[in-house]
Amino acid sequence: MPIAAINGQGGVVTFGSNSLCVSNWNADGDVDVLDTTTVCSGGWQENINGIKKLEGTLEIPWDTSAIPTSGVLPIVPGAVGTMTLNIGTTPKFITGTGRISKIGVKNEAKGVVTFSASFVSTGVWNYPT
Repeated sequence: MPIAAINGQGGVVTFGSNSLCVSNWNADGDVDVLDTTTVCSGGWQENINGIKKLEGTLEIPWDTSAIPTSGVLPIVPGAVGTMTLNIGTTPKFITGTGRISKIGVKNEAKGVVTFSASFVSTGVWNYPT
Protein backbone atom coordinates (compact mmCIF):
# COMPACT_ATOMS: atom_id res chain seq x y z
CA MET A 1 0.00 0.00 0.00
CA PRO A 2 1.53 3.36 -0.98
CA ILE A 3 2.05 6.03 1.65
CA ALA A 4 0.03 9.25 1.57
CA ALA A 5 3.03 11.55 1.07
CA ILE A 6 2.71 15.30 0.67
CA ASN A 7 4.90 18.02 -0.80
CA GLY A 8 6.08 21.08 1.09
CA GLN A 9 4.53 23.69 -1.18
CA GLY A 10 2.15 25.06 1.44
CA GLY A 11 4.67 25.16 4.30
CA VAL A 12 4.28 28.82 5.21
CA VAL A 13 5.92 29.97 8.46
CA THR A 14 4.55 32.71 10.68
CA PHE A 15 6.62 34.68 13.18
CA GLY A 16 4.35 36.93 15.19
CA SER A 17 2.17 38.61 12.58
CA ASN A 18 4.71 38.06 9.77
CA SER A 19 3.65 35.42 7.24
CA LEU A 20 6.79 34.13 5.53
CA CYS A 21 6.80 32.44 2.13
CA VAL A 22 9.89 30.35 2.83
CA SER A 23 11.98 28.33 0.41
CA ASN A 24 12.39 25.76 3.17
CA TRP A 25 12.26 25.30 6.91
CA ASN A 26 13.32 22.58 9.31
CA ALA A 27 12.76 21.91 12.99
CA ASP A 28 14.48 19.41 15.25
CA GLY A 29 13.15 18.53 18.70
CA ASP A 30 15.29 16.89 21.33
CA VAL A 31 15.55 16.26 25.04
CA ASP A 32 18.57 16.26 27.33
CA VAL A 33 19.25 12.72 28.51
CA LEU A 34 20.41 12.75 32.14
CA ASP A 35 22.60 9.83 33.17
CA THR A 36 21.40 8.02 36.31
CA THR A 37 23.72 5.04 36.00
CA THR A 38 25.00 3.60 39.28
CA VAL A 39 27.01 0.57 40.30
CA CYS A 40 23.64 -1.17 40.77
CA SER A 41 22.67 -0.71 37.08
CA GLY A 42 23.92 -4.18 36.10
CA GLY A 43 26.43 -2.84 33.61
CA TRP A 44 23.79 -0.96 31.60
CA GLN A 45 23.36 2.78 31.30
CA GLU A 46 20.24 4.20 32.90
CA ASN A 47 18.83 7.68 32.30
CA ILE A 48 15.90 10.03 32.66
CA ASN A 49 14.52 12.87 30.54
CA GLY A 50 15.82 16.37 31.14
CA ILE A 51 14.97 19.61 29.36
CA LYS A 52 13.20 19.54 25.97
CA LYS A 53 13.92 21.97 23.16
CA LEU A 54 13.10 22.58 19.53
CA GLU A 55 15.40 24.42 17.17
CA GLY A 56 15.46 24.98 13.46
CA THR A 57 16.11 27.23 10.52
CA LEU A 58 14.17 28.88 7.77
CA GLU A 59 15.25 30.31 4.43
CA ILE A 60 13.43 33.05 2.51
CA PRO A 61 14.10 34.68 -0.84
CA TRP A 62 14.89 38.33 0.01
CA ASP A 63 11.70 40.29 -0.67
CA THR A 64 12.28 44.01 -1.21
CA SER A 65 8.59 44.68 -0.46
CA ALA A 66 8.71 42.83 2.89
CA ILE A 67 12.20 43.13 4.34
CA PRO A 68 12.43 40.48 7.10
CA THR A 69 14.57 42.63 9.43
CA SER A 70 11.98 45.44 9.57
CA GLY A 71 8.30 45.77 10.37
CA VAL A 72 6.18 45.16 13.47
CA LEU A 73 8.23 42.16 14.65
CA PRO A 74 11.56 42.23 12.81
CA ILE A 75 13.43 38.96 12.47
CA VAL A 76 16.67 39.90 14.19
CA PRO A 77 18.82 38.07 16.78
CA GLY A 78 17.03 38.06 20.14
CA ALA A 79 13.53 38.65 18.74
CA VAL A 80 10.88 36.47 20.39
CA GLY A 81 7.51 35.60 18.86
CA THR A 82 4.87 32.95 18.41
CA MET A 83 5.84 30.73 15.50
CA THR A 84 3.71 28.42 13.39
CA LEU A 85 5.41 25.98 11.04
CA ASN A 86 2.80 24.73 8.57
CA ILE A 87 3.33 21.23 7.20
CA GLY A 88 2.81 21.30 3.45
CA THR A 89 -0.77 21.92 2.37
CA THR A 90 -2.19 19.91 5.28
CA PRO A 91 -4.01 21.50 8.22
CA LYS A 92 -1.17 20.24 10.47
CA PHE A 93 1.46 22.49 12.04
CA ILE A 94 4.07 22.78 14.77
CA THR A 95 3.65 25.83 17.01
CA GLY A 96 5.26 27.55 19.99
CA THR A 97 7.31 30.54 21.01
CA GLY A 98 10.70 30.91 19.37
CA ARG A 99 13.71 33.15 19.85
CA ILE A 100 15.72 34.14 16.78
CA SER A 101 19.30 33.10 17.56
CA LYS A 102 21.04 33.92 14.28
CA ILE A 103 20.33 35.48 10.90
CA GLY A 104 22.20 35.44 7.62
CA VAL A 105 22.04 36.86 4.12
CA LYS A 106 23.41 34.94 1.15
CA ASN A 107 24.13 37.02 -1.94
CA GLU A 108 24.80 34.82 -5.00
CA ALA A 109 25.91 36.42 -8.25
CA LYS A 110 24.09 33.69 -10.24
CA GLY A 111 21.08 33.25 -7.98
CA VAL A 112 18.60 35.04 -5.77
CA VAL A 113 19.54 36.74 -2.52
CA THR A 114 18.28 34.68 0.43
CA PHE A 115 17.67 35.48 4.08
CA SER A 116 18.03 32.77 6.71
CA ALA A 117 17.19 32.65 10.39
CA SER A 118 17.89 30.11 13.10
CA PHE A 119 15.52 29.81 16.04
CA VAL A 120 15.29 27.99 19.34
CA SER A 121 12.25 27.28 21.48
CA THR A 122 11.48 29.26 24.59
CA GLY A 123 8.63 27.51 26.34
CA VAL A 124 6.31 24.72 25.23
CA TRP A 125 5.96 23.67 21.57
CA ASN A 126 3.08 21.59 20.25
CA TYR A 127 3.48 18.90 17.60
CA PRO A 128 0.69 17.85 15.24
CA THR A 129 -1.44 14.91 16.26
